[in-house]
Amino acid sequence: LDRFTGERDEAASHELFDLTIAALILLGRADNYLDGVVHAYELQLLATLGYAPVLDRCVVCGAAPGRGAGFSPALGGIVCRDDRHKAGDALPVSVEATELLQALQESDAERALALRPSPKAAADTAKALRWFVRYRSERALKSADFLDQLRATA
Repeated sequence: LDRFTGERDEAASHELFDLTIAALILLGRADNYLDGVVHAYELQLLATLGYAPVLDRCVVCGAAPGRGAGFSPALGGIVCRDDRHKAGDALPVSVEATELLQALQESDAERALALRPSPKAAADTAKALRWFVRYRSERALKSADFLDQLRATA
């Protein structure tokens, strides 16, 4: 939130405040996939600020993602197998990770709390979103490193 908003930026301040408070409340209720709350927050924050990634089709050709798809931070979302190699920064994402990204972007609070992805899909999703947020904010986020440290000690 800090990296994407300026001081005294009132354009979307009420909406962002409500979004942030809701995410904090959900983190208190989450018992399984805490990262789902964090990632849903990231995606909704990005959407509010006009940076929502395209997750339901290839950003290059418009095809359905399918097997062998990737995620390109520079291009702004999913790239199909045919276009994945055209994007110099495309990370491989499984079909389950693509579906998880879509669910997180479209989900309401209760649905986000109910998600139970496989460890691979969760890892692919976290990696794709970390690189996308880093690309859009033009810097690494200390909070992401802090969360990694917490996970390592848990």
